[in-house]
Amino acid sequence: MLTHSDVRHYTPLPAILKKVEEHISNGARVLEIGPGKFSPFPRATHVVGVVNDPEYYPKNIPHTICNVNRDRMPFADNEFDFVYCRHVLEDLYNPFFACDEMSRVAKAGYIETPSPLAEICRGMNRTEDGGVAQWRGYSHHRYFVWVEDEALNFIPKMPLIEYFNFGNEHIIGNNLKAKDILWNSYYFWKGQINYRDRGMVPDQAMILGAMHAGVRNANETLIS
Repeated sequence: MLTHSDVRHYTPLPAILKKVEEHISNGARVLEIGPGKFSPFPRATHVVGVVNDPEYYPKNIPHTICNVNRDRMPFADNEFDFVYCRHVLEDLYNPFFACDEMSRVAKAGYIETPSPLAEICRGMNRTEDGGVAQWRGYSHHRYFVWVEDEALNFIPKMPLIEYFNFGNEHIIGNNLKAKDILWNSYYFWKGQINYRDRGMVPDQAMILGAMHAGVRNANETLIS
């Protein structure tokens, strides 16, 4: 469990940004999906988002409004060399359509989502009165997402997870405090995004397996 004073790693980690940029050649056309004005990807040459507010997007590059849950992006096949999508898929009600569209419009890319470990940790959200929320993970996220067997794995987040017993809650929080790399899942792809819909109802064994797979993914990304 996290406390109010614990550091939250909401923004991109510099070491991971460096690894992503190593996959992008000079002069590449780079699309960012779901950029925020607080931490836009510095290599993006075009952005796509659902928010219909020009102030939300970086001012120095063109942006397109598109609901990536359902709407085909107005780009040709393989129009972009690389697509960057960070902390978006877990929010969508149809992330699979978005994955297919990214595979269509780009030749390669990078996807990052909160890790299963972060999504089961209590205290991730701060409350308006200055405290921390007691529920697990981020309240607005629809999916657990993790990398396993070279694919993105998805399972819906449901209130049921509040009743799972993952052992000592403080150990979960301590792991996140000790290693910032454990906050996220990291997926590089080329040619096509491989994903698996793991079903409708999570069970405790599956989430535990996802947590362990997420730790492996983070450590492998760090040393690759």
